[in-house]
Amino acid sequence: MVMKSVRETALEILVRVETDSAYPNILLNSASSHLPEPDRALLTELINGTLKMQGYLDWVLAQFLHKPIQNLTPWIRNNLRLAVYQHAFLERIPPYAISHEAVKLAKRYGHRGVANLTNAVLRRIFRELASLPLPTEPGTRIAVRNSHPEWLVRRWIQRWGEAQTQRICQLNNESPPVTLRVNQLKSIDIGALQQQLNTNGFLTEPTIHPQFLKVNNPRTLTQSTLYHRGFFYIQDPVWGWVVDLLDPQPGEAILDYCSAPGGKTTYIAERMQNTGTLVALDVHAHRLNRVRENCQRLGITSVRCHLVTEWTPSIQFDRILVDVPCSGLGVLRRRADLRWKHTEADLSQFATLQLNILNAAAAHLKPNGILVYSTCTTEPEENEAVIHTFCQQHPHFIIEPATTGVYGATEDKDGTLHVIPNQHSTDGAFAARLRRHE
Repeated sequence: MVMKSVRETALEILVRVETDSAYPNILLNSASSHLPEPDRALLTELINGTLKMQGYLDWVLAQFLHKPIQNLTPWIRNNLRLAVYQHAFLERIPPYAISHEAVKLAKRYGHRGVANLTNAVLRRIFRELASLPLPTEPGTRIAVRNSHPEWLVRRWIQRWGEAQTQRICQLNNESPPVTLRVNQLKSIDIGALQQQLNTNGFLTEPTIHPQFLKVNNPRTLTQSTLYHRGFFYIQDPVWGWVVDLLDPQPGEAILDYCSAPGGKTTYIAERMQNTGTLVALDVHAHRLNRVRENCQRLGITSVRCHLVTEWTPSIQFDRILVDVPCSGLGVLRRRADLRWKHTEADLSQFATLQLNILNAAAAHLKPNGILVYSTCTTEPEENEAVIHTFCQQHPHFIIEPATTGVYGATEDKDGTLHVIPNQHSTDGAFAARLRRHE
């Protein structure tokens, strides 16, 4: 049996991501599990890099193709992207090796005509790319240079200006830091955990959230004894702020309406000291299993998981967290594929879904109870517009200030919590704390 090359494996994954909306990290983990470390590292770089820089790569190819790149099959389109990415960003791979492999793959997944096209286009690009001028118009230039959707870049420029938009795009192209949250149920504080991690060879430093640490050499972090014994949960600090905004208390009844994979659920349980009633809902059974697995590893026993469609509520709740599905435009450095998955028209569709979920969740809140609505997107349609509409429809729900002296993020004039990705090197997020007055 002939083994596939790393580049062919990368091509297959890129095609599946484009045509099946598959999750690249899941495909990558499955395909790389048997590979030696150098091949695993190359495969990771090829997939993540090509997805991240797809906008730039398509712009380059458009300068040399006589027809739109969308006229090509997904196999040939992604084969060309992969080749141009290697030439533009992986200097250690010589051009002849890139071209040889790309032509071979074009023959395998196309025909001789597209193989000849691949060879001719790559030869020109390899000769002329270094002198190819970028567009001069600011919106197009920032979008091309940083490989972001132009519609999104223009929205950000209108809201935050060119300089801020450029910084956000640059941060989205960096590798995201690995941060973790101490498990407060393990009778260990953040200082003691940091000391134990350092003793085990992990280089750590504080983050903007007092219960989170950044790990600078995280490659074997999930293989460590400390991980398997549940001393920490890997999570971005911004989601600690969201749970802090909810302010869960021991003994309360709390509902996490969109809970998977359980990062915020488990932090809520820790803040509740593993007491009270904590219900975790989701629409997918396999994702609820992730919540159960995380609770088991962390030693949490207070969480009850239910499918939304099978849940019959018997009580009302003191506090409810509604972290809704969204476009994910605040986490583009972690999910590069999302740059190309959504269009501007999708935002209104997300907003409709989010308002429906918020309405359904709010029905289970006690009078004088607290509800926190959160997203990982930057866009107003999914954030403050949803809250504005909800509060118009439910005037007994009032926004409470997000007390930003605690969280270190930006409180908008209406009291909601905004975290722009480049502010604190965290994910981008939005949250609003509502109280039901009745």
